[in-house]
Parts: sequence; C-alpha cells; structure tokens
Amino acid sequence: RLELNSVTVVRKQSEHLPAIDADPELLKEVFVNLMVNACEAMENGGEMMISEAEALAENIGRAVLVKFTDNGPGMSEEVRKRVLEPFETTKPDGTGLGLFIAVRIIEEHGGTMELHSKEGQGTTFVITFPASEEI
Repeated sequence: RLELNSVTVVRKQSEHLPAIDADPELLKEVFVNLMVNACEAMENGGEMMISEAEALAENIGRAVLVKFTDNGPGMSEEVRKRVLEPFETTKPDGTGLGLFIAVRIIEEHGGTMELHSKEGQGTTFVITFPASEEI
C-alpha cells in the first residue's frame, strides 16, 4: 500500500527503549490503521515519519512515545474534533471505527493517543505507553 500510494517511510528509533507490556497483534492493528489512514490522506504521495523514544509522561511516568507524522493535507478543526469518535469518517466507504478502536486498544494498554493536525500542515498521532516495571 505504501508503494501504491507513493508514500515513503522514515523511521527514527532510540537505541535503548524500555519494554512495554502489550499485545503485539493489537499494537500491529493500531499501527497499520494509522499508516493506512496516512496513505489514503496523502493521495499524491508523501512522507511518513515514525519515531520512537523514551520519555517521562504526566500521569504515566517512564514511558515510550511512538509518533506517526505525515506531510499530508492535515485536518480542519471540525474534523479533528470528531475523528476519534465512533462512526465518524471522512471516507466515502469508511466505517468510522478504525481510530476509535485504536484509541481503545491503546487505553487498554494503559496508554494515551493524541492527535495534532492542521489543514495544509500534515498530521501527527502521538502514542504514549507506560514502560514495564524494572525487574
């Protein structure tokens, strides 16, 4: 799908990230959903950056941040306000459940997902996962 949509992926990963307690198949579902949405938004191609880093997060403490940033068209304030709600979609054939389910999966793992987007300036999803306890 990346090739079909002429989307290039750049990945930045910190060398020593703490472990997180998570179901890899559920996280794959979230990450694929974000990547597919970005591809569909960037109709004429573009770039997606995926970055991972350790951080200290409010209410979570030691955490792992995963950011998905695209240089697509971005979202209007109206779309931004409702896009994470169930059954809200901007796609003619969309169900409006992908991002809603993604948020639920992340929250079930003790994390959060933030959306930052501005029309004409691309979109960034910031996912924060609590780091596993040290053994």
